Amino acid sequence: MMSKNWNITASFLFIFILLSNSVGFADEKDNIYTVHPPRLSVPRGKPGETRRVIMQFNYWTLICDENRVLKQGICNVTQTIHDKEDQVIFSWSLVSTKSGQPVMLFRAMSNADTKIPIKLLLDGVKEPLWVNYKQCDETVCLAQLAVGPTLSKQIEQKKNVRISYKIKNGKTLSFVAPFEGLSEALFSLQR
Repeated sequence: MMSKNWNITASFLFIFILLSNSVGFADEKDNIYTVHPPRLSVPRGKPGETRRVIMQFNYWTLICDENRVLKQGICNVTQTIHDKEDQVIFSWSLVSTKSGQPVMLFRAMSNADTKIPIKLLLDGVKEPLWVNYKQCDETVCLAQLAVGPTLSKQIEQKKNVRISYKIKNGKTLSFVAPFEGLSEALFSLQR
């Protein structure tokens, strides 16, 4: 009898958790963009010189490369957004500058309209953040944003952000990206 009650309780708990994990932005049923782990490549250098460690934290992937000869390492935490044809349309990474300043590095498609900044709508924040492009080449357009108090709070609270950017044909790509997993990835670096 106790086992049967436990199974019923566990089932209700599971359903409650599933229902409570909804995205904070309305009408996302027809979303054609999805979050995926990044496609990875072999680290540069001589074979065996660099050790790459990859860890998944919900929607974010921690990638650390350690040069075993120099005893130096570099890490970034990345999230990639794909369209319904499984093409990468956007990715962003939390990286550290040489001075130790945390920044978000944005990678938009190479046909992005760089005259119009990337727009971030943060959950619970009235005014959007606008991120200007820094450079483009034939494969990608780059932008970056320093991680300030507002963005830090969003990351800590595991909020969702709506990211939008326009491409040169006039179409706007708009999708929701979750911060869930990013703070856990950062915490794992401190251990």
